[in-house]
Amino acid sequence: MEIKAIVFDLGNVVLTNDHCYHTLEELKEFSDHLNITLDNMETAFNFPWKDYSTGKISEEEFWKRYLFTARANSIDIDYAKNFYRRNQKENENMLSLLRKLAKNYILAALTTIPKEWLKFKKEKFNLDKYFKTIVASGEVGLRKPDPLVYKMILDKLKIPANHILFIDDREDLLLPAKDLGIKTILFRGQKDLEEKLKELEISF
Repeated sequence: MEIKAIVFDLGNVVLTNDHCYHTLEELKEFSDHLNITLDNMETAFNFPWKDYSTGKISEEEFWKRYLFTARANSIDIDYAKNFYRRNQKENENMLSLLRKLAKNYILAALTTIPKEWLKFKKEKFNLDKYFKTIVASGEVGLRKPDPLVYKMILDKLKIPANHILFIDDREDLLLPAKDLGIKTILFRGQKDLEEKLKELEISF
């Protein structure tokens, strides 16, 4: 079946994930500045993430809860916000791939991301240049794998499910798309993705 639209997850696919550190150097800088352990950082992030990623709390409240739960030596919200923004990057060379795909296909994004972070990433990476539409958890109040968010992207694209390809880095988040008849690819790096796109005769 001919693919007419390709839907991407953002974190760990097009861009780095939503943690504020992605290298050992970044991790050490953040940890040393706030005097918190890696274990505390992971636990603290997960604690307010669901509420923040679905728009129930503000970014200020997210960092306040995060830093308090992580037992940071100070509730330095401005530092955390700036550190996060400084370390968000393109994943591999994915934006170049998007530019090529956009010549032949409608591109969209279905992603779990707070609205403040989406706004920042739209500006930093010029995401509206690539994507016709973005369904983001922070704006709609629902997260994958809720079936409703997959139906939202179908409603926005107005393209039959069997003409859509969805790419995500988590198998469990692909399953609801498959149930709707959407073709899926599990993202395991750009090289692997490009090989799978060629197998589906996706031109880029």
